[in-house]
Amino acid sequence: MALPRPSPASSIVRRVRRIGYAGLLVLVFGFIVAAQEPPKAAAQDVPYCDLAKNPGSYVGKMIRVRAIYSYGFEIQVLGPRECCPVRNGLIWVEMSPDMDRHSRRAAHKFPEGMGDALATFSGVFEGPGTYGDGRYRFKLVVRQIENVENTAKASSTIKPKWFPADCKTVTNPFPPD
Repeated sequence: MALPRPSPASSIVRRVRRIGYAGLLVLVFGFIVAAQEPPKAAAQDVPYCDLAKNPGSYVGKMIRVRAIYSYGFEIQVLGPRECCPVRNGLIWVEMSPDMDRHSRRAAHKFPEGMGDALATFSGVFEGPGTYGDGRYRFKLVVRQIENVENTAKASSTIKPKWFPADCKTVTNPFPPD
């Protein structure tokens, strides 16, 4: 004796249930994975001059600093937005490969090749060590770029108006030849 064939409607219902169960399983698995990721630490706002004056106080911390990023061939440094009473207060910069999409787009707004950008940078502050060409004792591994205020193509003769003027104690990241 043959078993009765299931109606097409009942097979559709079974398929929808299987798809629903699979979707629910994927959703639950996603929540479990997301819950296991460590929460992102809130960045501590630090004035640049404080960072340059007392860099050891911020080592290993997630910080946010408004600064001028100067970059070019073999140089990536943060410098102050205003004059700081600190000699050689420049900080080496490394862009983290895991920056978010918004930050990567912000970095693409910077002039190509060599340039300067006034922005707010968040990341983990590291040191003391030897960074860059050996002149830098501390570095900021940038994980986020916010609020790009100004950018300019690098020039050894003309500095943008938003650069600090006539600072006697800050070393120029692009010294004249």
